[in-house]
Amino acid sequence: MTVSIKSPLTGSQLSCHGVVVACSGTKHAGYNVSMIFTSMTPQAEKQLGAMARSKFGVG
Repeated sequence: MTVSIKSPLTGSQLSCHGVVVACSGTKHAGYNVSMIFTSMTPQAEKQLGAMARSKFGVG
């Protein structure tokens, strides 16, 4: 599966490839999807980490 993530702070976009390992939720409440990302470059990993630590990351 490919996921495109766009930062609301900088507008930068990141495209990640991965495998879905878990999914829960409903179409009314929304879904939580857990993925294992594969073949990430060090730059993409750094950018994803920065997004996760921002005020918009799930904590």
